[in-house]
Amino acid sequence: MARALASRSRGIRFIVDVRMLQESFSESSAESVPTSCSSGRCHGSAISSSTIGVSLTCGHIICDDCLEDQRGKGVCPVAGCDATLTEHSLVKAKDLGKTNENKETTMYGQKLEDVISLMENLPEDDQIILFIQGGGLMQAVERALRTRSISHHAIVGKADDKSENKISDFQSNRDPATRKKALLLDVAGVAASGLNLTNANHVIFLSPLLADSQYLYESNMTQAIGRARRFGQVKNVCIYRFVALKTIDVDILEQRERRADALEEYKPGKTLRQFVPSSTKLATRKEKTQLIRDAGGSCRLVPRSWLLERDEHAMDETRAHVRNHEDFSSLIKFSQAFMEDD
Repeated sequence: MARALASRSRGIRFIVDVRMLQESFSESSAESVPTSCSSGRCHGSAISSSTIGVSLTCGHIICDDCLEDQRGKGVCPVAGCDATLTEHSLVKAKDLGKTNENKETTMYGQKLEDVISLMENLPEDDQIILFIQGGGLMQAVERALRTRSISHHAIVGKADDKSENKISDFQSNRDPATRKKALLLDVAGVAASGLNLTNANHVIFLSPLLADSQYLYESNMTQAIGRARRFGQVKNVCIYRFVALKTIDVDILEQRERRADALEEYKPGKTLRQFVPSSTKLATRKEKTQLIRDAGGSCRLVPRSWLLERDEHAMDETRAHVRNHEDFSSLIKFSQAFMEDD
């Protein structure tokens, strides 16, 4: 009973403190919300969104100084709290996001809001394939698209006469009044295989594909992108991958996406260019990648060898990350079999 009560108290504290940190560093906040470390032994150093955070294990607000004081002990510095505390279990205020009073946004999440915003701003004559993993999520996306009046067809489950009619209509209907803007497909479903959808020139992945093996990941991704990028396509095809930072999205992407080149963050109005490392040494084969943020604030997914050019010993084997770069992954631990599968 005592353990259950402590767990619930910590959960409530976490929610309250996350909200307080969001309001404290919100640019739109009407008034300043005082923020301080929960530790009674805190030094009281300058507080900023990058030097203070909330503990995932107990919900206390901890600053960098107090975290450093506890290095090696691994326990929350707040008196009476015996929760585990490590650098990786502290979520910085700058990574919590900001409060948003937009009811439509809070109804279905920031990532989906960003996906819909992208769809709304694409040229009127362009069509979209939106890949989703899981039937339950498909229904949530459909509700969001209907709310924003984005016309679409959704193919759920196995192919049948009804789904074939939807696909045919998406492919051939050119009437602006009835033509569908988007086609929703399950990225790992059989309905996504073999279709010729060259009428669409935008391919969006709502989340990275979680596959049991590297082979399944690469084959499903090749099939998905190949629906639009194939013989008969007359437009440039744009591929978008949406990733929520500090979540399992990043873990999956870095583990499964093997590249010899880089993916660059998309920003409206920005001309995308090929990103190459500082030296002339390019990856000669596809390899595991890491998400980084450059000096300009943009995110890029790059081969790890690019980051090891200057220091081949910078690899942190424990976290499977190259040091001296912000870690955007979560606390998720994959099985050894999943990590080693090639």
